[in-house]
Amino acid sequence: MSIKVSKDKTESLKLKYEKVLQAIPDLFFIVDKDGFLRDYYSNKSASTILSYENYIDKNLKDFLPESAVNRIMEDLEKVLQEKKLITDKFKIPQKNNYQYHEMRLLPYENDRVLMIVRDITEQELNRLKQKESDELYKKIFEYSPDPIIIHSEGKIVEGNMEAYKFAKVKDRSEFIGVEILKFVHPDSIETVKHRIQNMRKNMKASGLVEEKFYNMKGEVRNVEVSSVPINYKNKLSFLVIFRDVTERKKSEEQQKKLMEKLSQQTTYLRIIDEASTLLLTTENYKETTEKVIGMLGNVTETNRVYIFENSIDPETDEYLMNRKFEWVYNAKPEIDNPELQNISYDYYFPRWLRELSYDKPIHGLVSGFPKREQKILKKQQIVSILIVPIIVQTRFWGFIGFDDCYKGRRWGKNEISMLSVLANNIGSTIERFRTEEQIKKELQTKQILIKEIHHRVKNNLQVIASVLKMQAEFVQNPSDLVLFRNSQSRVQSMALIHENIYNSSNLASVNFKHYLRTISNHLMIIYATKAANISFEIDVEDIDVDINQAIPCGLIANELISNAIKYSFKNKSNGTISIGFHWVDSHYQLIIADNGIGLPKDISFEKAKSLGLRLVHLLTKQLNGDLKIIRKNGTKFILEFNKKPYYNKLRM
Repeated sequence: MSIKVSKDKTESLKLKYEKVLQAIPDLFFIVDKDGFLRDYYSNKSASTILSYENYIDKNLKDFLPESAVNRIMEDLEKVLQEKKLITDKFKIPQKNNYQYHEMRLLPYENDRVLMIVRDITEQELNRLKQKESDELYKKIFEYSPDPIIIHSEGKIVEGNMEAYKFAKVKDRSEFIGVEILKFVHPDSIETVKHRIQNMRKNMKASGLVEEKFYNMKGEVRNVEVSSVPINYKNKLSFLVIFRDVTERKKSEEQQKKLMEKLSQQTTYLRIIDEASTLLLTTENYKETTEKVIGMLGNVTETNRVYIFENSIDPETDEYLMNRKFEWVYNAKPEIDNPELQNISYDYYFPRWLRELSYDKPIHGLVSGFPKREQKILKKQQIVSILIVPIIVQTRFWGFIGFDDCYKGRRWGKNEISMLSVLANNIGSTIERFRTEEQIKKELQTKQILIKEIHHRVKNNLQVIASVLKMQAEFVQNPSDLVLFRNSQSRVQSMALIHENIYNSSNLASVNFKHYLRTISNHLMIIYATKAANISFEIDVEDIDVDINQAIPCGLIANELISNAIKYSFKNKSNGTISIGFHWVDSHYQLIIADNGIGLPKDISFEKAKSLGLRLVHLLTKQLNGDLKIIRKNGTKFILEFNKKPYYNKLRM
């Protein structure tokens, strides 16, 4: 239906509806077929960039840009041909943007057209911004490195390529329309339902959470999920962004296990070092052995730790086992159980005798052991067990056992290896003390046996030092390696004392001049890298020191010289360590000094955290001595203690 508007009617409308027209934010033009502006009307408040009244009877191209004129002329021709309303848009360039107009053209009279123009710049700019935003979000959605889905009414309605890859579907049809909960692991079902319910209620985004999802192949994946309620196609929907963190979780778990393993190894090494020092310096092996197995019980977190010693039936030559020491936590004590004395290896534990004799540990769940073994072990409510052989001078001496009475446990190779070192140390200590006790009773008539003891002790200590050295070759952690070297130097310090006694005609004392020179050379070898630019000044009297005082004094000298080598010359190219030992005013005086960086004022022996300094403090008390520290031009330690004869102690 064509639309015609007469001139008279238009004039009438202008007069009659002036007030109405003033309320309409439009511009009215009468334009002829050649593009000349024949009449013009506008609302007084209408926004325009031109004073169109100045262009009456002028062509549109005289005041409008070419692009706008071309668009209008095409529409004029179309309106005059088709005799119907046409709606179109054109834009006028501005300084930094465009001014957008909507125009409606109606047939007028005499090949003229009524053109109604409205400024739609604000709406158009908003539309363009929205279009840009939609395109931007579409690109973000499509090219996001993370899977994104939209679900509504419980079903997936959209997803990006990464979502398809995650779900492992071939095309979109396998994904769209699938129930969202089909991809959720049972462990996360309630969490997801609760999250959706909260978003539906509060219309707020959920925080980042970790959940478990399935893909279409049924593989379980760990994901981090964030979601937000949106209006998608006029429906309440939920946009979900998630990230597959399965591999990261595996890496974190592996890292956690590694850190736990390293922490456990460090703890084991510290306990072994402390226990070894106790065994080397003890004067009461029974109390020390009980303390050491208690330390092992705590570090291994077991319920029962015990030591069995082997014996031989004099009539049958059969190997027997006897429980000698025990530590218990949250389990029934078995130390007084008569069934755990003189147990026959051949009858109950032939497998143990074979394996342990060749220095092979026994470990595992008791339920998997032979029936005869279970008969003894289950009575003690043992669920899992570790048996570490004690080998003393290549002889199967006995074993140390670790019981877990509540859970199955698997023991690691490193764990067993470290416990084996200490097990042999315990056996050697017990044997050493027993042998010494026996020799002390026959000392005056059998001095040669004492000399043999020192030889054996020296050999045992050398074996321990060698084991520590061999074990250190497998240690990669620098702090753990320091613990091994410290233990090695302490063991070697003890071995040197016994070697001096063995090579001396005096079995009760040590020539300290020879000892201090030997230990200095030994420490220079152990810490060769740090000692390369350090010179030693040794001023020592030719003095013999009682064996009971030589051992703690030697260990003190070992610790102080070691610390000086390791710590006193940091950031210094060279330095000097002075060692002195004299008989002064009826007492011994040991001096260890260096011209290094000095000992910090906040370090004291009483509050020291390091094992070395605590050991120095303990041994000083054992000597009933006095240790002074002078912090000037480096650090000087002065240890003074009175002479205490070895034989006097024996007579007591």
